Amino acid sequence: MSRFFLLLILGLCLPYIASELSKYVFNTGIHDRSGYGNGDEDGSVSHESSEETESTSYGDEDFSSSSISDENIENRKSTSESTSEESASDSKSCEKPRESCQDPSGKSGLYISNGAVNTDDTVLKPPSSICDCETGSRQFFTSVSSSTTTIRLAITNKEISYALDSSDAACPELCIRDDKNQFWIPTKDSVAYIASRCIGTYCYNDMGLESGELTRVGGSETFTDTTGDIDTTQIGAGPSGTYMKVEAISCQGCEWISKEETSKCFARAT
Repeated sequence: MSRFFLLLILGLCLPYIASELSKYVFNTGIHDRSGYGNGDEDGSVSHESSEETESTSYGDEDFSSSSISDENIENRKSTSESTSEESASDSKSCEKPRESCQDPSGKSGLYISNGAVNTDDTVLKPPSSICDCETGSRQFFTSVSSSTTTIRLAITNKEISYALDSSDAACPELCIRDDKNQFWIPTKDSVAYIASRCIGTYCYNDMGLESGELTRVGGSETFTDTTGDIDTTQIGAGPSGTYMKVEAISCQGCEWISKEETSKCFARAT
C-alpha cells in the first residue's frame, strides 16, 4: 500500500521534476552560452584589440616603410651627389692644364690691357700670335723691315703695332709701362705710335710721340714729341735709341699693367 502511494506520488511529481530538470538544463545551457557570449564580448574586445594591434602594426609598418623610403631617397641622393662630385672631379682631372705664355723667338711681345683702343687702324699690322691674359692680352709682332728706319716710315709702310691718342674719349686714362718698369702718363694730349723691332735675338717695342708729352709717375722726367721724334729718330738704334722701349699699354689707368697683372697670361689652346 505504501509502495503504491510512493509510486503514485512519484508519478505525480515526475512531470514537475522533469520540468524543473529541463529548466535547469536549459538555464545551464544559457549560462554556458552566456559565458560563451562573454567570451564573444571578450573575443570582440580581443578582436578589436587585434584590429587595433593590426592597425597599429600596419601603421608601424607604413611608418617603417615610409622611413625606409625616405632613407632610400636620401641614400640615392647621397649616392647621386657623390657620383656627381666624382664625375666633376674626374672631369677636372681630365682637363688639360693651361700652359703659360711663352715669348716666341724673333717676335716682340707687347701687353695690351682690355679697353686699350687703337686710334689709327689704317697703319697697323696684325700680331703673329696672341696669349690670353686675365685683364688683357700679350701680342707678338714681327720686326719692321730693315728699310723702316723711323716710326714715320713704319706709319707709311703700315708696320705699326699700336697707336694711342689720349685725347680720344676711348682712351681716357692712357698709361704706358717701359722696360724699366716705370709708368708714364700724359700731361698734355698725346698721340703715340709703337713699332716693333728685332736686332738679332733682341726684340723690343719702340714708342715715339707725334704730339704731346708724357711724365713719369712718381717723378718729374718727361718724354716729348721731340725726345722721341717719329720723323728723325732711328728706330733701329736698339737700347741706345731715344725712343721709349715699351712693354705694356693701357687706356684705363696704370694699375691694369703692373708686372703682377701682366704676368697672368696663358698660351691659347690649339
